[in-house]
Amino acid sequence: MKADFDVLYGKTGYAPTEIFFQDKSLGSPDIWLWEFGDGDISDLQNPPHIYSKEGQYTVSLTVFSGGNQDTKIKENYIVIVDIKKAEYELWGQGIYERGTYYNRAIPSISKKTITKEAINTSFVKEN
Repeated sequence: MKADFDVLYGKTGYAPTEIFFQDKSLGSPDIWLWEFGDGDISDLQNPPHIYSKEGQYTVSLTVFSGGNQDTKIKENYIVIVDIKKAEYELWGQGIYERGTYYNRAIPSISKKTITKEAINTSFVKEN
């Protein structure tokens, strides 16, 4: 048996945000113990979890079957950002209008939508 997991829809978001965890363990476990890194736990196979505060969270999944167990730990796996802080960082760089922006450093891969992701570098508005 081998514990493993992933998330649906991404590992980052603004507080509060709901993350949907998905068990990908091998070996047909019959008991699951999730630790979400914020003090909450779950015994569901594929639990949702709401992160209400900004931070980086280490998540672990321990699976059990017939007296055997295995644990998978993913450090700093979930990143939750405070939207007000993200907007403040943008405004501090002279960007006042909501919209889609490109990172000046790597425009081909750094397209960001302000309302979806935290941004802490200089951006240029998309024309």
